[in-house]
Amino acid sequence: MSDLLIDQGDGDQSLKKLLPFVRLQSFTPESPSIVRTTIDLPNRNGLVLRQRRVKYKERKIKAVFLIKAESPEHFYLYRSALSKLFVQDIPYYVTHSFSPGVRWKVVCDDSFDREKDRHKNYKEIEVEFLALDGLAESKFTTETPLNIEGEHFFPGMNIPDQNEIPYHFKDTADFKVYNASDVTIYPTEHDYTVEMYLAGTNITIANRTTAESFTIKGTLNSKQKVEIRRIYTLINNAAGVKTSGRFPSLAPGFNSFYVQNASAVDIQFKTRFYYKE
Repeated sequence: MSDLLIDQGDGDQSLKKLLPFVRLQSFTPESPSIVRTTIDLPNRNGLVLRQRRVKYKERKIKAVFLIKAESPEHFYLYRSALSKLFVQDIPYYVTHSFSPGVRWKVVCDDSFDREKDRHKNYKEIEVEFLALDGLAESKFTTETPLNIEGEHFFPGMNIPDQNEIPYHFKDTADFKVYNASDVTIYPTEHDYTVEMYLAGTNITIANRTTAESFTIKGTLNSKQKVEIRRIYTLINNAAGVKTSGRFPSLAPGFNSFYVQNASAVDIQFKTRFYYKE
């Protein structure tokens, strides 16, 4: 029997344990939905894509729950508990037990039918979650070994048939970073940070796969910690770093990176993976 795991800031909690009188009957995300930026040109057939990058829209997840009570009084208590659990002021995460390696960031803002059916003390209630990001994300990051042996990553999550996939690269200026996602990961949008210790002047980090490059202006020594966080580049947790370009995204699959103008290289990629599901 399937279960729903709910994380509202205190880690995964099983629906079966939180509400033992409720059973998850089904959990059905809508299919992925894309928004493309296009332009309609005169004297040209169809539409022209303005950029290759696409946006995944938010989408609905329909979940059906069965409430079983022994008396009308219990039924009213149980349906109230179900509403209190799911209708929250801030977003939270849910995981379907059939896809244990990924979670959805959701809200449950729309009303749902919970009227008691006359003499019956049981009822199937359909709840509609809104998956805000439009994609599911891995529950663990690349700081956890990427294999299916540790029960953190699972079949269907694009895990290569290798013992270990590295995300920490030291004393090498040429390496490959694997993105197990179905989509491209961007530092500005996703849980994707990079920690670096570099030595050199005007150091460039480039991704051959995406044809993107990023240069840190000035001179660095290997004791300075450089971090990429969203739109920020920090040195020893301080902003104001002069750069050009933007830090490379990660296309699905292996990404071929190289570093220029560095006499010392120590780079660690920390990211979740994202799935269309």
